[in-house]
Amino acid sequence: LPRWLVEEYAVKMDVVPVRLGLRGIAKQIFLGAREADTAIDYVQAFIELARHPATAIAQEAH
Repeated sequence: LPRWLVEEYAVKMDVVPVRLGLRGIAKQIFLGAREADTAIDYVQAFIELARHPATAIAQEAH
């Protein structure tokens, strides 16, 4: 499971995040959006969030 999902459920269930290997597992996300929807603020915010590697986001949180 992705770390964000484990952290969400850790308060409800007995689960903990575990890194697989020294560097973890790299993932990619591919997005598609209708041209008319790309002007919507929350769509722009999601696209911007998806552009950054998860490790950079995790470092900002600490």
